[in-house]
Amino acid sequence: MVDRFIRTLKEQYVHRYRFETIQHAMRDIGDWIAFYNNRRPHQALAMRTPVKAFRLAAEPEQIPLGQYTAVQCCTGNGGSRLLPQIKARNHHCTEGMPG
Repeated sequence: MVDRFIRTLKEQYVHRYRFETIQHAMRDIGDWIAFYNNRRPHQALAMRTPVKAFRLAAEPEQIPLGQYTAVQCCTGNGGSRLLPQIKARNHHCTEGMPG
């Protein structure tokens, strides 16, 4: 993955420009890396930017409530849990029951 990034950096930026100084190269390459991560869509990430893809990966999965049903459990404390509707229909809770 890192090798692919370095190859892309060289092909799409470094080999196309001549830099006056090391500082100039560092500043321009830093700008290109910011572009690569924040604005350039990536095919491997479903045409998302890396920042967007990692932000989505960090968010908890959100499932529409219509797909879940609250099921009363035998916990002895009147608790319930959300289960997918298919599992809820066939739910036989054994929590809190003597084993």
